[in-house]
Amino acid sequence: MNLHNFLSNQSICHDIIDVISDGVYVLDLQRRIVFWNQAAQDISGYKAVEVMGSYCANNILSHVDGAGRALCHGACPVSQCLKDGKSTRASVFLHHKNGHRVPVRVEVYPIREQDRIVGAFEVFRIDSQNCMSTEDYQTLQQKAYIDELTGAWNRYYLIDSIKKRLDQLHRFGWDFTVVFLDIDHFKEVNDNYGHLVGDRVLSMVCQTIRANSRSIDELSRYGGEELVLILPGVHLDWQVKVITEKLRSLVESSFLMDNGRRISVTVSIGATYALPADTVESLLHRADSNMYLAKQAGRNCVRASSHPAVV
Repeated sequence: MNLHNFLSNQSICHDIIDVISDGVYVLDLQRRIVFWNQAAQDISGYKAVEVMGSYCANNILSHVDGAGRALCHGACPVSQCLKDGKSTRASVFLHHKNGHRVPVRVEVYPIREQDRIVGAFEVFRIDSQNCMSTEDYQTLQQKAYIDELTGAWNRYYLIDSIKKRLDQLHRFGWDFTVVFLDIDHFKEVNDNYGHLVGDRVLSMVCQTIRANSRSIDELSRYGGEELVLILPGVHLDWQVKVITEKLRSLVESSFLMDNGRRISVTVSIGATYALPADTVESLLHRADSNMYLAKQAGRNCVRASSHPAVV
C-alpha cells in the first residue's frame, strides 16, 4: 500500500484534522505535499489547490532559521524525520504567500506502514509567545495612528511614543533603542515592477518585522519606504546586534511571487540608544545617520551607535 492509498483509508481522520486550529500537512518520501488542512491555509495563505502535488521547498513554505538560513535543502526537520524515523520539533520561520516571514513551532512525525516509513506529517502553529494578539491589534486598528497600507503605526504615533518614552527615561530610567530601517533600492522595485508590487513589497517587509518582534516593540512607517522600530528595555550592544541582525536576515530571506518572478529586497539598518539629553529630533536624526552609514557600507547591514554618527 502506498501513501496515497494509506491516506484514502483515513477519511474520518481527514475530517477531524481539517477542523483543528493547527496547520497540518502530509508529505511522501520525496517531500511532495499530499494533504493540506484548512489551518495550514489560514497560517500560510496558500490554498490546498495551490500546493497539493508540489514540494514544500518550491517557493512555498521555504523554512529558514533565525539567521535567515534556508532549511529546505539542508537542515530540514522533515528530511531528518524521513531519514531516521524519529519525531522532531523546531522553531522556524515560514514564507507566507504574501511574502513575509511568520514565526512557527513545528512538530514532524513519521508515517509508518508496518515497519516501513512511507511519509511524514508536520504540525505547525504560530509562535505567538512574543507577538501582539490579534484581538489587541484589531482594537488598536480602529485608531487613527495606524498606517493603512502596511498596518504599522504611522509617523504621528511614532513622535508621540518617543516623547512619552523620553519622559519615562528621565523620570524612571527606562531605556529604549530606536532602529531606523530603509528598504534598499526600493525605487528600482517600483520602476521595474510597478507601484502596486512596490506596495506589496513594503507590506511584506513590515509584516516580517512585526511578526518577529516582541509584543512591546513598536514598528512605525516614518515615510515612504522608511520604517522605525522602538525597542523598549534594550540598551546593550549585544541585544541590539542580535535583534537587528535577526530582522535583517529575515527580511533578506522573505520574498513574494509576481507572475512567476521571485521578488525580494534587503534593508539597511541604523540603531541608537536613547540618551537623557535627547529630543525626538536628535534621537531620530542619530538613528537615521547610522542608517546612512549602513547604506555607505554596502547596504543590507547594520550600524549602531549611541553617539552622533558622522556621515
